[in-house]
Order: sequence, then C-alpha cells, then structure tokens
Amino acid sequence: MNVIYFFGASLLLLFAGCTFKPTSGSSAFPKGYFDERYREFIGDEHILESGYTYVLTSSDGSVYTKRTFYPDTKQITSEVHYKSPKFRIKSGAAKYWHEDGDFSSEGQYVNNKKEGV
Repeated sequence: MNVIYFFGASLLLLFAGCTFKPTSGSSAFPKGYFDERYREFIGDEHILESGYTYVLTSSDGSVYTKRTFYPDTKQITSEVHYKSPKFRIKSGAAKYWHEDGDFSSEGQYVNNKKEGV
C-alpha cells in the first residue's frame, strides 16, 4: 500500500514540477506579426498594435482608431475613433458593418457618450 502512495506522490511532484514558458502578452505571435494584414484599410496611419481581428492606429498623434475585422474574409466590422492611445474613451466618428459587408450603423461619440440620433 505504501508503494502505491509513494508512486502517486512521485507522479504528482513530477507533474507539478513541469513548467512551460509563458508567451509575452496574450498572443503567441510576435509584436507586429499582423501589421500588414489590414494595411489596405489604414492608409498612411501609424500602427500602434495589431492582432488577428483588429488593428489600432494613430494619425498625427491626435486621432486614435480601432478597426475590427471578420478575419476569414478580412471584412471590416467596426471603425471607432478614440481620444487617447489607451483606447478607452470613444471620441468622434464610429461606423459598424455586418460580417457580410452590409453597412449597419454610424454615429458620433463625445467623451464615451453617444451624441445625436
């Protein structure tokens, strides 16, 4: 009976001791890996960050834009402008599309609040 406990404890310690190197950030892809994926949508804006379904850009350091995409077809699904590079306060135009490319809606934000109809 003691042999079984010893064997079980040994396996537990063996598995507990195994470590895996975590990837930096939340993505397994290196920084800049997706920069060219959506280039056709951003023109000469500066890319701050990109991922499989989004790109964060800045034009002249005063307008920050987040664009999201349906990745299989690279169809844009939203384009929202923000006040700062932290992308937390919506400020300016916002446009949304359905995944099939049909236009959905648009509007304006001022300090993260919808303005107008």
